[in-house]
Amino acid sequence: MTAAATLIAGCSAWPTDRYATPDKICDIEVPSEVTEPLLPTGKKIEQYPRDFDKKPDSRGSCIINVDKKLALRIAVYRESGSVDIPGLAQHGSLRLKNPEKADISNVSSAQVAEDGALMAIPCHARGNEYLITEFAVGERSWDRESTRTQRKEIDAFVRGYVPELIKVKCGA
Repeated sequence: MTAAATLIAGCSAWPTDRYATPDKICDIEVPSEVTEPLLPTGKKIEQYPRDFDKKPDSRGSCIINVDKKLALRIAVYRESGSVDIPGLAQHGSLRLKNPEKADISNVSSAQVAEDGALMAIPCHARGNEYLITEFAVGERSWDRESTRTQRKEIDAFVRGYVPELIKVKCGA
């Protein structure tokens, strides 16, 4: 057992009736070690995918609730040509909180913020098409340290999520 696992196993404050972290988030496989820190504690996790499936042409969204409260929302849609991700991150409908540029493998433009992320992923097999992907976390209590930590958790989740998303939605 690793030191971290030993600490967690020995910590009496860790809820014993916590839901199991899913292997798939919105039909996309993602390592549980990057998903678990991002999702709040609770007893029940539910995923509500809407037109979010393995069809490369589909657009869709997915809501993840923990104990009936919004924990994470993911939306994916396609655009032809380039998209102003930094501008959309600040002034678009998502209005991310303090977005910053992130360099993510196989992503042409990405912004990671304290409350979500926005990125353009080129689908090379599909010509000049981009997969625009939005991640938004649910409401949390905010303080300076928790926002820095949450930004790191969002960044780790996105990096774990994107490779499989590209395989599924871009046909790579």
